Amino acid sequence: MSSDASDPKTVLKARQERRVMLECSAFLFDMDGVLVDSQPVIDRHWQAWACKNGLDQDAVVAFGKGRPTVDTVREFRPGSNVRTEAARLEAMEGQDTVGLTAIPNARRLLECIQPRDWAVVTSSSRQTANTRLGASGLPIPDVLVCSGEIEQEKPAPDGYVLAAAKLGVPPSECVVIEDSFWGVRAGLAADASVIWLSEHQCGRPAGNALIVTGLEAVQICARGVGAEFGPRYSVTVSAL
Repeated sequence: MSSDASDPKTVLKARQERRVMLECSAFLFDMDGVLVDSQPVIDRHWQAWACKNGLDQDAVVAFGKGRPTVDTVREFRPGSNVRTEAARLEAMEGQDTVGLTAIPNARRLLECIQPRDWAVVTSSSRQTANTRLGASGLPIPDVLVCSGEIEQEKPAPDGYVLAAAKLGVPPSECVVIEDSFWGVRAGLAADASVIWLSEHQCGRPAGNALIVTGLEAVQICARGVGAEFGPRYSVTVSAL
């Protein structure tokens, strides 16, 4: 059902929004929940794993959001062969494409950015990232930083710092788009501007992150000729 402009909730949301202008030279995207709606796949595999091991399914799914698989396995089955168990789960998830779709407006945003100017930083494995992006009909970026390829995972800034370096720009000239609290922390720690895609806002402080409820709230405009020596993009964010 489409929202009615006269609906009190719609009017309240419009009043709460503020328009913020950013400038940047590159974009660093999380994948799951930002570019790809993989939640049906993630939930399905974590719920099956939790059920098999006699664990609370909701607790496992909630803890795992935005975290590497190995961290969730270590949290709930610390006495197991954690890395072997995590690798098995990642392999199963990486082959499962049922229910995968692109997040609304993800393709539109990517089409506004030159291929040299964007990267994906994900807590998924490289196999899983390639599978999910391809199955969702989204391009696979030249710069893709995945779980296991950096010393410290999110919320440490390592992934975003590495991605920015591979794009040839400092993190301070990047906009990070994230959907998890841990990813937001990583982006802020990297000294990037951060847009937090969060319908529920998690009840947690966002620091200097700009909160939006969907990618439709983000507009990207390339600055074109003459932008080689300054920010290459202008970004308009309708933030809460």
